[in-house]
Parts: sequence; structure tokens; C-alpha cells
Amino acid sequence: MRVRNWTGRTCAGLLPRGGGRERIACQANAAASAYDRPSATTFGARVTPRALSLLLSVGVLGVSAERSWAHAHLQQATPAEGSTVHGNPVEVTLQFTQELEPALSGASVLGEKGEDAEAGRPMVDPAKRRILHVPLKASLSGTYRVIWHAVSVDSHESKGQYTFTVAP
Repeated sequence: MRVRNWTGRTCAGLLPRGGGRERIACQANAAASAYDRPSATTFGARVTPRALSLLLSVGVLGVSAERSWAHAHLQQATPAEGSTVHGNPVEVTLQFTQELEPALSGASVLGEKGEDAEAGRPMVDPAKRRILHVPLKASLSGTYRVIWHAVSVDSHESKGQYTFTVAP
């Protein structure tokens, strides 16, 4: 029979029923391995890299999550992304997750041939500073691309684009 000592190491040799030299060798191996026992500092040193890597990964995730929350992301758009609008939309309304810096935020709407479809300058709603209004010209049928950029009041920038279709 093979015997393992407290460290999980297999003791040398097979043990006869009555013990014998092999048993003594196994006991000596177990006693010698007592010096191999991890002390508190050794155990702490072995665990510290794991704990440190865990703490660092959680910290990095926390920082990246905090940074992503700090940006003004597009929350809702009217007309919606990929939607088909019947009739003539009067404006594009973009709602963001944070208040916008009016002087640094804007959008443009382009027709299928790249022509401007805005009837005026984009404007941040003074009452609800998370909303950006883009007035539109009378539009023809086709696909329109909305290209937006937003700077939140804490100076983080985000940008994006989407399309919608105007049907007769």
C-alpha cells in the first residue's frame, strides 16, 4: 500500500503488514517534510500574488466601469436606429445618459448622397440637458445617417452614428 504524508507526498516504498524498514523510511520522510511545512510568511507570500492579481483585476474592472459610466452614451434616438419613418420627420432627437456640454456637442444628418439634411444648428435642450435636437429639412424618401458627438459636463467625449429610413 502507498501512503501519503500530510503534505500529500507519497512515502517511499510499500509498507509490509508489520511495518519494517519501509515504514521507518516513510515516517522519516514525513518527519523530514515537516521542515517543508509552509510558515505563515511563506504561505502569505504564496497567496499574495494570487490575491494581488485578483485585487488588480477587480480594480481595473472598477476603473474601466467608472470611466464608461462617465461618458454620455446615446440612450434613445427618435427616429430610432434602423427604423423606417413614414412621412416627413421634423427633427432628430438624441437622448444621452448624462448632461451635455452644449458648445461641444452636436450632430449632423446626411442623406443617401451625403447631402446635409439639417434645417438648422443642433441644440441641447436647456430644460433637459441630456437631450440634443437636430431640426431637419423636408426630406425625400431614402436612408439617412445620423453622426453625433457628445461631450458630457465632466468633459468625457463619446461619438457614434446610426441610420434610419424615410418612406413615402
